[in-house]
Amino acid sequence: MSSTPNVPLDVVETIIDILAEDDTNFLSVKASSLCCRAVLPFCRKHIYASIDLNHSRTMQPPSPTTSMLEQLLLANPELADYIRKLDYRIIAEDFERPTLHSALRLITRLQSLLIWPIYLNRGYMFWNNSLRPALLHLLHLPTLVHLSLLSIRQFAVSDLTPCVNLKTLKMLNTTTVDAAENFSSALPLKSIRLENLIVMDVGDSALELNKTRRSDGQFVIDLSDLVSVEVHLRQSQGLETAQELFKRCGSLTSVCIYVSQPMTLTGLSRLLEPCMQTLRRLHVGINSDGFRDDLLFDLPSELDGMKHRNVIESITVHFTGAENCREGDWGWLDQELTSPGWSSLKQVYLSVDFEDYRQNFTELERTLLKLREEEFPRLTLSKDIQFDFEYSFNT
Repeated sequence: MSSTPNVPLDVVETIIDILAEDDTNFLSVKASSLCCRAVLPFCRKHIYASIDLNHSRTMQPPSPTTSMLEQLLLANPELADYIRKLDYRIIAEDFERPTLHSALRLITRLQSLLIWPIYLNRGYMFWNNSLRPALLHLLHLPTLVHLSLLSIRQFAVSDLTPCVNLKTLKMLNTTTVDAAENFSSALPLKSIRLENLIVMDVGDSALELNKTRRSDGQFVIDLSDLVSVEVHLRQSQGLETAQELFKRCGSLTSVCIYVSQPMTLTGLSRLLEPCMQTLRRLHVGINSDGFRDDLLFDLPSELDGMKHRNVIESITVHFTGAENCREGDWGWLDQELTSPGWSSLKQVYLSVDFEDYRQNFTELERTLLKLREEEFPRLTLSKDIQFDFEYSFNT
């Protein structure tokens, strides 16, 4: 391996960046790293930027394991500086690795972190396990801007207090617990100012996010800068909890709402009231089992409640349902969105995904093709609104 290349280093770096864009497995980048020592940092920047631990044993190339990362970092500590994204699926064996803590603490420039305990018994709790100190080290890095928490039991919202630069938070199937602050560093001057929030199964977890305060009385999370929210409503108390959350969100420009039975969209206009003058994009996802008289879960009447007082430019409706859902009255949606009161609306996108187990393929496709012309004549002919309609089905 030579020590210096024959071309300027900035040119070499550009070439390596281009190679990395075209090769997701970085085979060309890895080959280039063997050519010259001066090229190594440019190659390592891509090879070690994103680590996906314990993802799947059947992946090709195989997903790295916790043991592999531990050995790599302890033998080559300098490589930790290149890690920017870590998707960490925690497995039971990780709690028995005495040097894993030392390896994880070498990571100091992380920007994105996913924590997902898999194959663990139900007794696992984030706030009470041997990996907690190392996980908190990653969580509290000043470089961290994106955090995903999946299937975690009893996550203490107060643990987020030092995450001052966090911009995106995703919580899926995660429960929270109210616990006192427990870290040695001084309390940050300001709360976390999130910009993007994703919460599945809105309930107690979202409530804790909304109400947990620091020891100085400030909220742990300041929602006033939030521009994008995605919530999944599956429980009866979900909408009520979401309303409490949205009261602090007056600057939203993008909202995604997903509902599944027995939930409905009744109360959606009231939910969006605090951000009605800033909201530009509305995405609604509906999952139906086909046994409802109200096909669209009261969406048209809720849209009617938003007329003449909104600045919404784009509306997306994604419908997933059983085959007998085809007989619904979609025309109410067509009439509502082409009536006066939607002066800013420029685009409507409807995606329909039907499940069908009795009708043959040809008949089902014929029915879906007729759906646009029969149920959406106004949107189809509109010169002011771009209407896109797509469908798919499982037979």
